[in-house]
Amino acid sequence: PARDVVTDALRMLDRMAHRGACGCEENTGDGAGILCGIPHSFFERACAEEGFDLPAAGGFGIGMIYLPQDARLRGTCRKLVESCAESLGHTVLGWRAVPTDNSLIGPSAKDTEPEIEQVFISKSPLCEIELEEQLFILRRTLMTTVNEKLGEDTAAREFYICSLSSRTIVYKGQLTPAQVPTYFKDLQEENFSSHLALVHSRFSTNTFPSWDRAQPFRVLGHNGEINTLQGNKNWMHAREGLMKFAHLNLDEDAKAKLLPIIDESTSDSGAFDAVLEMLIRTGRSLPEAMMMLIPEAWQNAEGMDPELRGFYEYHSALMEPWDGPALVTFTDGLSIGATLDRNGLRPGRVIVTKSGRVVMASEVGVVDIDAEEVLYKGRLQPGNIFMVDLKEGRIMDNAEMKGSIASSRPFAEWVAAQKIELEDVVEHETHRPAPEIPGRTAEAGVDGIMDSLKLFGYTVEALDIMLGPMADSASDPLGSMGNDAALACMSKRPKAVQEYFKQRFAQVTNPPIDPIREKVVTSLACMLGPEGDLTEVTEEQCHRLSVPRPFLTIQEMEALKHTSLHGWSTCTIDMTFPAEEGEAGLEAGIARMCEAASASIAAGNQLIVLSDRAAGPDRVPIPSLLAAGAVHAHLVASSERTRTGLLVEAGDAAHVHHFCTLVGFGVDAICPYLAIEAIDRLKIEGKMGSVDRSHEELIQRYFKAAGDSMLKVMAKMGISTLASYKGAQIFEALGLAEDVMEVCFPGAVSRIQGVGFKRLAQDAIYLHSLAYTGSVKKNLPNPGDFHYRSGAEAEAHMNHPRVIAKQQEAARLNSQEAFDEYRELVEDMSAQCTLRGMLRFKSSEATGQAPVPLDEVEPATEIVKRFCTGAMSYGSISLEAHTSLARAMNKLGGLISPPPHHDIYSIEDLAQLIFDLKRTNPASTVSVKLVSEAGVGVIAAGVVKGKADLVLISGHDGGTGAAKWTGVKGTGLPWELGLAETHQTLVANDLRGRTTLQTDGQMKIGRDVAIAALLGAEEYGFATAPLIALGCIMMRKCHTNRCPVGIATQDPVLREKFAGEDEHVVNFLMMVAEDTRRCMAEMGFRTLHEMVGRAEFLEMDEEVIASNPKLEGIDLQALLTPAATLRPGAAQTKVQEQDHELAYALDNELILKAAPAISGGARGVYIETPVTNLDRAVGTMLSHEVTKAYGEEGLPEGTVHVKMTGSAGQSLGAWAASGVLLEVEGDANDYVGKGLSGGKVVVYPPKVSTFEARDNIVVGNVALYGATGGSAFFAGVAAERFGVRNSGAACVVEGVGDHGCEYMTGGTVVILGPTGRNFAAGMSGGEAYIYDPEQSFAGKCNMEGVELEALEQEDAVRLQELVEEHVSCTGSALAQELLAEWDQALPRFVKVMPTEYKKVLLAQKEAEIIEQEEEREAEEKEEFEQATGETDAFKRLKDLAARSGGNGDVASNIVPVLSKRLSRDAHSVKDNGFQKYEREVVPYRAPSERLKDWKEVQGVERSEELLSAQSARCMDCGTPFCHTSDLGCPLGNIIPEFNELVHQGQWKAALDKLLETNNFPEFTGRVCPAPCEGSCVLGIIEEPTAIKTIEMSIIDRGFAEGWIVPRPPPFRTQKRVAVIGSGPAGMAAADQLNKVYGHNVTVYERSDRAGGLMMYGVPNMKCDKEDVVQRRVDLMGEEGVKFKCNVDVGKGFPIETVLQNNDAVVLACGSTRPRDLAVENRDAEGVHFAMDFLHANTKSLLDSNLEDGQYISAKDKKVVVIGGGDTGTDCIGTALRHGCASVTNLELMPQAPQGRSESNPWPQWPRVFRTDYGHAEAAEVQGSDPRTYEVMTKRFLKDAEGKLTGVETVEVRWVPSGNGDRPTMEEVEGSAKVIEADLVLLAMGFLGPEAAVADALGLEVDPRSNFKAEYGDFATSVPGVFAAGDCRRGQSLVVWAIAEGRGAAARVDDYLSRQGDNQNDFRNVGSDSDVQFVAK
Repeated sequence: PARDVVTDALRMLDRMAHRGACGCEENTGDGAGILCGIPHSFFERACAEEGFDLPAAGGFGIGMIYLPQDARLRGTCRKLVESCAESLGHTVLGWRAVPTDNSLIGPSAKDTEPEIEQVFISKSPLCEIELEEQLFILRRTLMTTVNEKLGEDTAAREFYICSLSSRTIVYKGQLTPAQVPTYFKDLQEENFSSHLALVHSRFSTNTFPSWDRAQPFRVLGHNGEINTLQGNKNWMHAREGLMKFAHLNLDEDAKAKLLPIIDESTSDSGAFDAVLEMLIRTGRSLPEAMMMLIPEAWQNAEGMDPELRGFYEYHSALMEPWDGPALVTFTDGLSIGATLDRNGLRPGRVIVTKSGRVVMASEVGVVDIDAEEVLYKGRLQPGNIFMVDLKEGRIMDNAEMKGSIASSRPFAEWVAAQKIELEDVVEHETHRPAPEIPGRTAEAGVDGIMDSLKLFGYTVEALDIMLGPMADSASDPLGSMGNDAALACMSKRPKAVQEYFKQRFAQVTNPPIDPIREKVVTSLACMLGPEGDLTEVTEEQCHRLSVPRPFLTIQEMEALKHTSLHGWSTCTIDMTFPAEEGEAGLEAGIARMCEAASASIAAGNQLIVLSDRAAGPDRVPIPSLLAAGAVHAHLVASSERTRTGLLVEAGDAAHVHHFCTLVGFGVDAICPYLAIEAIDRLKIEGKMGSVDRSHEELIQRYFKAAGDSMLKVMAKMGISTLASYKGAQIFEALGLAEDVMEVCFPGAVSRIQGVGFKRLAQDAIYLHSLAYTGSVKKNLPNPGDFHYRSGAEAEAHMNHPRVIAKQQEAARLNSQEAFDEYRELVEDMSAQCTLRGMLRFKSSEATGQAPVPLDEVEPATEIVKRFCTGAMSYGSISLEAHTSLARAMNKLGGLISPPPHHDIYSIEDLAQLIFDLKRTNPASTVSVKLVSEAGVGVIAAGVVKGKADLVLISGHDGGTGAAKWTGVKGTGLPWELGLAETHQTLVANDLRGRTTLQTDGQMKIGRDVAIAALLGAEEYGFATAPLIALGCIMMRKCHTNRCPVGIATQDPVLREKFAGEDEHVVNFLMMVAEDTRRCMAEMGFRTLHEMVGRAEFLEMDEEVIASNPKLEGIDLQALLTPAATLRPGAAQTKVQEQDHELAYALDNELILKAAPAISGGARGVYIETPVTNLDRAVGTMLSHEVTKAYGEEGLPEGTVHVKMTGSAGQSLGAWAASGVLLEVEGDANDYVGKGLSGGKVVVYPPKVSTFEARDNIVVGNVALYGATGGSAFFAGVAAERFGVRNSGAACVVEGVGDHGCEYMTGGTVVILGPTGRNFAAGMSGGEAYIYDPEQSFAGKCNMEGVELEALEQEDAVRLQELVEEHVSCTGSALAQELLAEWDQALPRFVKVMPTEYKKVLLAQKEAEIIEQEEEREAEEKEEFEQATGETDAFKRLKDLAARSGGNGDVASNIVPVLSKRLSRDAHSVKDNGFQKYEREVVPYRAPSERLKDWKEVQGVERSEELLSAQSARCMDCGTPFCHTSDLGCPLGNIIPEFNELVHQGQWKAALDKLLETNNFPEFTGRVCPAPCEGSCVLGIIEEPTAIKTIEMSIIDRGFAEGWIVPRPPPFRTQKRVAVIGSGPAGMAAADQLNKVYGHNVTVYERSDRAGGLMMYGVPNMKCDKEDVVQRRVDLMGEEGVKFKCNVDVGKGFPIETVLQNNDAVVLACGSTRPRDLAVENRDAEGVHFAMDFLHANTKSLLDSNLEDGQYISAKDKKVVVIGGGDTGTDCIGTALRHGCASVTNLELMPQAPQGRSESNPWPQWPRVFRTDYGHAEAAEVQGSDPRTYEVMTKRFLKDAEGKLTGVETVEVRWVPSGNGDRPTMEEVEGSAKVIEADLVLLAMGFLGPEAAVADALGLEVDPRSNFKAEYGDFATSVPGVFAAGDCRRGQSLVVWAIAEGRGAAARVDDYLSRQGDNQNDFRNVGSDSDVQFVAK
């Protein structure tokens, strides 16, 4: 032992103080301490002073104990220690109070400071085991005893044993590193010496600081995170039932007192320490135990020694890895060592001296060692163990030590003999046919398993967006623009239980892994089945089943279910419950399963399969996650889980998130049998890209997609292996109640409670009814979970089309009226989708704070300064959008967030990054983004202690350019939770005053800002909303580069479509600010500042809660706790700036000395200075000054030369600018040359060193990260991750660790020595030259994107130049040797060349050759012209044109000419189809042809070429406006889906999809004006999709193919419904009531033919009466609808009869009272209503082909049609066919503009000038359009006989009101004129329904005389009587009439369902038409 070991360790601790953290007080640390050997002589003297003697060294143990501050409790604890020790045979030799000095520690630490005492204990003679094992038993027993006596809370809080050992002792506390030696006086004593020391300073990130959580622990110090902690703890608990502790020779009672192994209150490091200690105390060596807990990446390690691989594989059967980034130092007092996680994510630098001293630390330079004394400088490598055997006095070689351990037993042989492979099980079992899926039918495609798909909650998107693409592309599909759908706990639809869980993930304090580029460290393989005793090592313990992935094919599952291999057996447990049990069945079923699982284990089965294959008409499936979670939790609690394998065979498991949750909650493997079947069915339907792929190939691709994405999910949490992820519960529940969590997911977080078993059971039963109620609705639901869909069952989305439309209208027009509508819409959607939607502001009465006048609230111009735009880089959005946003925010004074900086490997790295960034620009604000999740508050506290100026809490729902749908949907939580937690945590720890809090995530209105402020935010991020203001329409195609509005694209053609203006963003955000002011005034706040953190002004909105049964159990109190109550007096907002210690930087001195050069007064300066590890980011502030003065170009190279001697701190030369040369003689730590920006960095060993530089570490991890320029030369080896993201620097180094040149995009790297694994992963640019004399490099290089090449001549020249410069800068001996034999050395170099980069360079070379050729030709031409005087001005252009593939035509090649696009293509390509193809619709027949007959004007052509290309133009919008009822199609036709099916050639499926929402497409396709096309997103930039053409083609093909046949309902309710009126509304209501709901329907029609408007209101040339209308009537008749014509209900037919014969009545009477023209001579003969004219014509046409003369003829007459619209057009067309002399059309309103006006923005119906069929026909006959505008009829003229002779008109003008009111009409003086006329047709619309029916029923009517009934309800004032169509809403479109009929039918069915079996008796209908219902 030596004193300097202790003093050096304490100095080391102090010199790494910057790696730890301080809390709210500078003198309160997160924790620090020292573990060292027991200094026997010191304690011998100290104990003698206390009055007792000690035995010989090693013959006693010392306990370092924290005791309660309370004297009584302290005494109790001492007595318990003594009695417990004596019971085990020990003698307590004495107690000693540890001398401490707390004068320097902070108040927080002092408040919880324990009394610290040491107890000295003798060895027990009662057992033969080692004293260390005895003391282990004593400590575990003692903790159990104290917990029992004092209670776990008290004991855990106040009694703690830091160490109890005969070899080591721990001094630690909630201290800063500098306080450790001053607080513990023992450490100051000269005779306090040791042979070893282990020090640690804590930076708490996952738990709060406390005395007990300080490190070191008893056997280790841990720098990192255990990401798998919850699973590791669960598995340890489960294994406790099998532990015998044979090595300790204990009885059962004694064993029980050792448990639990892990204390629940400890940190992840504490838990790890407990398990490590248990392993070494039960017989394993220290390195062996470490190899078990943190194994190296062995699964993919080619060339690993077989014995070592056998060791790892054997132990993988015993224990899962404790995974996460970790540097673990450990000791048992006899040896000391360290290990690094498999991915090398923590630094560990080693120095060995010639005198035998060993120093290992996170940094180099922490202990002063003379350079000439250094023997070796190394680093801890990923997965390696560095070990010093203090007994033998030697360093144990990693390979030698592991080899010795691996060969100590025949592990590889045991594995070979005992391990069961999955393929062996499959081969052993005879082929078993897969069980039939219940309800499976012979229908092809998914229709054949429709019942099962519905039963398990599948949707169209689940198949088309997720499942199909996974199997087709072998990858998890991409999405974009975030997740704005309702939270699962708020959705009004049944949601999979998995959707209530959100994946947790590594944040800035804990690095994720790249599962693609670093897949060498990842593995999905796993062992399952019964485990053995962890405290033993026997062959049988690896007798387990090995599976390569967690997904099982149906064949594999069947084999496992029936296996008997090696005596194994399986119990299959039914995962369903009887439907007859109802809601209670779910919970009861789960309980039965748990009991059955225990019974299975007792019966000796090795495997349990939970299967829902029994689900069917009589049995309801239990959601697999509930079942598996409950069974796993039950078995863990009963310590039985490790005695069985747990498999799931589930119909509801299909997507990656499903698999992740199942595995995360304990499942070993899953067979997604229904998903597998569905993939086969999708292939049958032609929805797979390759029809040639076999079933096996598709399933393997599906499994690959799932596996790769699971690795990504695991990697986001920093977890490498599935074995570690399994059971780790890396999820947070959002909206699940406590009853569910306790049974199924104990230990997981669910902060807001929510739905319980009852509601989940209701959802399961609803899906069961959906599958088995016999509904005729064949297709799967498509509620729009991913892309918006309309309809009653649709999922709510925050970015509803109406929200987008109103926001854009408000922003473009700066319209407060539009913004008010927008705000109402957002509030409504928020109440359906977000947590804040469930909150409301308290009333002034409740808060006691009165409202204030609005003019007293701070102005909007101040509020917007708190707004910022999201971190959207140029690249994710177009330059145009990016600059528009920037200009807007600059105008507002708001903030522009930069894109995030990635690759943070630890909280220390984050703190260092903040340190560095502050030095690049001291005036900058450094922000850190955290995503909302449980525990984010603790992480934020760590970030603030890391000195972040601003912390952003981001919500889960924000937009993103591109991400896997699994991540978009399954990751993160609402910002409301994260913000509230963060604010509360920071206030509680008095850290809030040091940082600004910002939040973002679907911020849209002032209410969002106000709630964010009340929850603690000072700044507010807007990203999606400003993009929408600029024109984004949420296409969700950002990831495809196909944004049609030019925002999220780099396509130059599409970028030209960008029409946004920065003023739109300014307008919008100013309105949001004004809206915020309104909220503030309402609550009585004058400034936003005073609102921050005032959560007491919020409460839950009981109205919202009551509106949704799912919300009944939600509890948001966690959000609403006022932070001020947690720590009264603590700051609620930022009140102080962070101390970034800029004044202490070495750069201040350098800047002073370099001033002459920077100012230009000197050509250069040379500065010499010592440097230590405390001097971090040297050269960065200096470079900032250079850049300020000279910009990006900087100074000439070497202008400022700084020569340093020593060990440079982290980030040496970070962002060093051109002209700055930093030379270090010594070495440097991590991040050397980070962001190098033109400067030069040189590092070489001290010249007095005797070691070989080439074999020693000279710079640390992540050197040259993100370098953009400059050069670096390192004489020695660099550690891990060298040159990551280098994009421009040139460097030479003499060896690198793992992951070198990862993601490199440019620059040149020369490596003169060996590399680690995974070199060049993700490298896409630049080149690397590797000296490879052993030809071993190829095996270390990741070849996925690079090629290895021999050097070419220019490579050799460049390489030699760099090596020579390396010698010049560093004096490298290695480089000199190579240059001395350069010709021999050169062939041994290999060039690493990115494949795509090489192609770019070749293309550039070709371009250069062409350019050189052109220059040569130009010179020759010039010489020729000079010689001959001839010139050809166009020759140059012709040459250019020829080279570009032209024909020499200058104009066509030089002037950009857009070639005409195709409109027809039988093999059209959907991708980018909207750009490739021109719109073309099925044309009308030529006017000259169609005027000759009464046939339909529509052409009959339906070519495949046309429809293929036109359907390809549909963009499959993420937010399709076309089917939004109030903007596009009132029916909500799922237009994108039937367009896609048409494009795929799946016409039958397209027909089914169309008929889901539209009963009569043959009507709408002919007469609807297509509002869907008016709101088509494509219409923003060009002609919209030809929706109408496609719709009509689908239905016509359906009839032609015979697909549309009578389909009577499969059941009858025996309820009777009368429908009055057979127009579109009446027919739709009748069709639904009959075919969907099974009621008996009678339709009453007053005309002689059914069809209403479609029969007689629309002329035959628009819709054929026989072939179209009557065909549909006949079809409905065959399906059971009764039509009664010539029945005029309410007039000739008594309403009482209808009422008495039916249970309900639907009024669909239409709007048939025409608007008249009350002018003089209205009674003239020849003036008719248009509908009389049209009706009579059609009837005569049908009755006699017009031969009966029973119609109003226009033949040879001068016809005037007054009024426009469709009816006017129909009159024109009819008159022309009669043979009129002329036709004139008078319209009162002005002519519509050719394009949209400003007041008519998209997606409103475009009020533009149109030419319909009648107008074109008139122009054909008369030579001109018949319409005249702004003409008013003054009177009619008639002759003496009263016959019409003319129309007197006057011109009018419309004068704007100037105040926003409607314009007024003025007559134009002198404009009167007379138009000759024989026939006038009044086509001015309709006033409402005729009154007869209303009068007869006594119905209430509205002011327009329409039948009064609310839309959506349709019930009139008379019970049982409903109204639909124009009689209710007024004159409208046919498509609206059908929508109304469908809606009314649904409400009628609801009404009848509530009536039960009763029939209604309509009685007491008197003459006053007072109607009442009496139930029989």
